[in-house]
Amino acid sequence: MTGLPFVFATWALGKSFAARATPAERLELINLLTRARDRGLARLDEIAAREAAAGRLGPGGESSAGALSMYFRNCLQYDLADQEIAGLQRFHELCVQHAIIPTGLASPVAAAGKGE
Repeated sequence: MTGLPFVFATWALGKSFAARATPAERLELINLLTRARDRGLARLDEIAAREAAAGRLGPGGESSAGALSMYFRNCLQYDLADQEIAGLQRFHELCVQHAIIPTGLASPVAAAGKGE
């Protein structure tokens, strides 16, 4: 509909953290979140097998470990690049335009940092 990617989830912080955290603290948090992402990516097959065995994902909870692994590896992205940020911005604009959220709220991507 917009030609931009849809962002299903992201890690986000309130403005107050950025205002009170030192550059070293912000960098420490970025590194912590990056390591968490990388650890999960290194374990995708294990996560897929666990979730398939638990029957938690897929129509009726019947996805195989192989199908989930393929989905996790090929259908999801784990970085927030310029196109994804543009998609978030457009989603915010449309929500304001259609009165889904009140006007005057800052865009959630106003300071989307990619580590900044």
